[in-house]
Amino acid sequence: EFEILSLEASGWTTHAIGKIARASEFEFADESLSDIQNRCHEEVSIDESYAIFTASGLEYGPAFRSIHSIKRAEGDLLAEIHLASANQSTPNKYVIHPSIFDGCLQATGVFFGVGRGTTPIYLPVSFEKINVKPVQGEKVWCHITKGMNATSEKNISCDITLYDQSS
Repeated sequence: EFEILSLEASGWTTHAIGKIARASEFEFADESLSDIQNRCHEEVSIDESYAIFTASGLEYGPAFRSIHSIKRAEGDLLAEIHLASANQSTPNKYVIHPSIFDGCLQATGVFFGVGRGTTPIYLPVSFEKINVKPVQGEKVWCHITKGMNATSEKNISCDITLYDQSS
């Protein structure tokens, strides 16, 4: 277990508490990438999605526009995420490259409404659990489904699974 704290004038503030465990203790998706690709056919405009992000105050410059394609079906979204050329010198330096992870978070915005003309845009405020299976390379597929822990319209959740070229 771990905690992330900071010391302020009023004392210690806890920012995060978590548990680190070996990957064998977690279950990873057993659904194949090809099964998801066969199910997700509705194309989503990347340019329109980023335009909606920009209009909402979330402006992503070229180094952070990592979504290259999005397809969805009822209850599913599959985004192809590429490492921006500015970041390609370090693709295997991380378990999951920060630019790839950010692209996945951007895709959750599309999953919850961007591109269908709905508002508001949701931003993550917490992560219940992160199971990390290293993904390598400059391209991954991010599969998003609705999570089981949504308690209201304002408290939503989703599950994200990443697949790399070896999947």
